[in-house]
Amino acid sequence: MSEEIKIGQFKVRDRRNKEFFLLDNVYLNGYAKHFGPVGTAIYISLCRHADNNEQKCYPSQELMAEELSIGTTTIKKYLKLLEQCHLIYIEKQRDEKTQKYLGNTYWLLDKTEWIKPGSPSVYGSPETLGCKSQGRQVSNNNTHTNNTHIYIARIESFFKNPDSAWLNELKKAFPAANLETEFPKMKIWLISNQDKQKKNIKRFAVNWLSRAKLIPNSAIRPGIGDTILSEEFLEKELGKIATKDMLKKIMLKTPQNTWWLIERFLRKRYPGDTGRVFMEAEKETIEELRKNQENFSELVHSIGK
Repeated sequence: MSEEIKIGQFKVRDRRNKEFFLLDNVYLNGYAKHFGPVGTAIYISLCRHADNNEQKCYPSQELMAEELSIGTTTIKKYLKLLEQCHLIYIEKQRDEKTQKYLGNTYWLLDKTEWIKPGSPSVYGSPETLGCKSQGRQVSNNNTHTNNTHIYIARIESFFKNPDSAWLNELKKAFPAANLETEFPKMKIWLISNQDKQKKNIKRFAVNWLSRAKLIPNSAIRPGIGDTILSEEFLEKELGKIATKDMLKKIMLKTPQNTWWLIERFLRKRYPGDTGRVFMEAEKETIEELRKNQENFSELVHSIGK
């Protein structure tokens, strides 16, 4: 219906206008009273600036202070409280060379991660931030679980959308590196070794490539065929359950730069899929192809003897 809805002399909001952002009902139904009008305004500001896909944003504290007519000291105070209660995760950004502080990235966490102020799982000194302490100790298990989810989200985001300028510099510094091969290895190592969490993933990547036995991009060509990936093809190849062996079989038929389509299909086809089976299949396929390449090189070398 294209007609405008009017009440008396007033026109109500047109829902077709897409200039809006997301705010969970749960926040207004229970959390807003804990953070008060100031904390709520700051959280709403982060929601407004957040990217709809990844739910992260980069507004400076000065910008939020100007938008809301609030001092930066108050902004910092409530950002700390929002992070302690796991509504947001704050990632500090620094210059790779000088380590100069550049600003913050704010991640809006899912409501299943939230902890109400005053809960024993909220660490720090809640009394100084305006929430009531219940005088109980921090639950290390709960804090560890939530921090694990946050860390995995950081890893997923880093490898899904790497900084393009940094990526170009990385390619120049390591011209022999096959990043399409090395990045999945880095990702699975980080996820599998969470007891050795890395604060600076970029630095970890540089150290990884510095130690790796690099083979030029042209030396490994994952995929022995040129099958074009499509939803129809994947529907045909995969049954109700997508096993690791089934995924490896598909990967051997298709170019590596199209494997991301397999992961997208799996997440769409199987809601709740964590991507672990895909990553394991990807890692093993690359290792098998690398081994085959090395065996082939040895065979060619022996012919000349």
